[in-house]
Amino acid sequence: MWLEKTPKIPTAAEINAIISAELPNKITDPLGFELVEKHMMHGPCGTDRPSSPCMANKVCTKKSPRSYNAFTSVEKSGHFVYRCRPDQDNFVVKGGTRLDNQFVIPHNLPILKKYQAHINVEWCNTSNAIKYLFKYVTKGVDKATILIEKGTTTTFDTEDTIRVVKERNEIQEYLDCRYLSACEAIANIKRTMFTTWMEMNKHCEEARKYTYIEFPIHFVWDNDGKVWRKRQRGFSIGRIVNIHPTSGELYYLRILLNVVTGPQSYDELKTVHGEIKDSFKASCHARGLLDDDKEWHHAMDEANQWATPIQLRHLFVLLLIYCEVANPSRLGEHSWKSMSEDIPAKQRRPFGNQRMKFKDDELHHYTLIEIELLLHQHEKTLTEFKDMPKPDSNVLKQLGNSL
Repeated sequence: MWLEKTPKIPTAAEINAIISAELPNKITDPLGFELVEKHMMHGPCGTDRPSSPCMANKVCTKKSPRSYNAFTSVEKSGHFVYRCRPDQDNFVVKGGTRLDNQFVIPHNLPILKKYQAHINVEWCNTSNAIKYLFKYVTKGVDKATILIEKGTTTTFDTEDTIRVVKERNEIQEYLDCRYLSACEAIANIKRTMFTTWMEMNKHCEEARKYTYIEFPIHFVWDNDGKVWRKRQRGFSIGRIVNIHPTSGELYYLRILLNVVTGPQSYDELKTVHGEIKDSFKASCHARGLLDDDKEWHHAMDEANQWATPIQLRHLFVLLLIYCEVANPSRLGEHSWKSMSEDIPAKQRRPFGNQRMKFKDDELHHYTLIEIELLLHQHEKTLTEFKDMPKPDSNVLKQLGNSL
């Protein structure tokens, strides 16, 4: 649900008017009480029912029971702690256990009364929540896993020799591939927005003024005719599909499309000062686009617009391993805050304390630990990268990942 645009954080009173984490009064609002009892109560769990599916390491993963709070308050991080007052006279009984306001799931009472179903309502206050809501739009192409099998053992017997071709005794290899359905393959054979853009540059002088990313601001794509037409009204922002930095030439082509205006062919994209370079990467180098790790900083910044923190950490690790980052420590310093957005919630979970605070140096250290653990999966360590800060080895040993 989107509310009207407002730059400010709502007040506690405004939150209370929308979200409730308490049981309605059984006398004055019997319908509301009945619906919350039926649809919006969590538990029993904890010491009353340690075998509950929500329990992990003797702590409820759903953060119940919540602590009592006389007032709704907002934390420094922007998270709200909803009002949850003790009320000995207002409770429900489930499985023989008495449950009060501490076990009420946040909800909106009018919506609950309208739909009469479980609807958890929370204030969306972090970029990570936005990324979670829209991850299906930006998660990329469909993929399929294929298995390559080898033939069985075959024996060749001739007069001179006996040759045995043995079955390969190796771990079966799986390839992670893009799945392209028949209908999508047919569509891709036709004229594309990209190739038609280069054709447009051949005969339209105005078209040659713009980069590929700027083009949709001034021209409209006619999907039926597969042609670009001059924009007459309206406004549009172009977006190029995300390409992973480890994709090689395709990634460097994408960099060029953000800076080169009016190319009429692939060769023109590679041309710098009248010389056709051997590759898109060489063209990027000649244009100074790969100096000072600018492309890796840009890759992290761009991914931060849609990727979750764990995806950003994976990207950072792949950049370190495969992309010749000249100054890893500066890239890490540039990106660690966006990579650490989920760390507070992850560290609070084992303690069941949602108000636990963390200093910047603590968050930085936990982020380094997560990065180190990912590097270990590639048989690498932060010590292999120049000037990169290192996490406390004692903490890693406690996690079962001895340096």
